[in-house]
Parts: sequence; structure tokens; C-alpha cells
Amino acid sequence: MITTRAADDRGRTLLDWLDSRYTFSFGDYYDPKQMGYLSLRVINDDRVTPGAGFGTHGHPGGPVQQNLTGHLYERERRPKG
Repeated sequence: MITTRAADDRGRTLLDWLDSRYTFSFGDYYDPKQMGYLSLRVINDDRVTPGAGFGTHGHPGGPVQQNLTGHLYERERRPKG
């Protein structure tokens, strides 16, 4: 079943360098009715100020990203071993 949610019903983080909306529970946003869909756990709409961004960090399950405009450089921490 497809459910429509208004943008204002999604989780949000607003920082000086980041405006992020969360479809599913993520970070400090928790909604027990929105925990994911099957194996999909994250759909975030991140708008990052040019020249800013996230520090090096890992993605346990592997990242899946689509960049709509601009350039995004991903630096992923990988476990040694």
C-alpha cells in the first residue's frame, strides 16, 4: 500500500550547513509507524551547503545515493582487517 505523507510530517534537521528531511525514523527523529519498508531503512533528502558536508563516516549495509544537483563526494570509513 502506498501512503502519502506531507513534507511537514517528516522528520527534519536544520543546521547552518544542512537541511535534511527523513522519511523513516533516523537520528533524533523517531516515529514507530515509520521504521522503513522491507529492507529499506533510510530515505533522506539532504540539502548541503556548497563546500560543507559530513565528516568521514561508515554505512553499515552500504550506501545508496542519488545526487539530484551539484556534486557529492563520499568518504566512507571502512573497517580494517
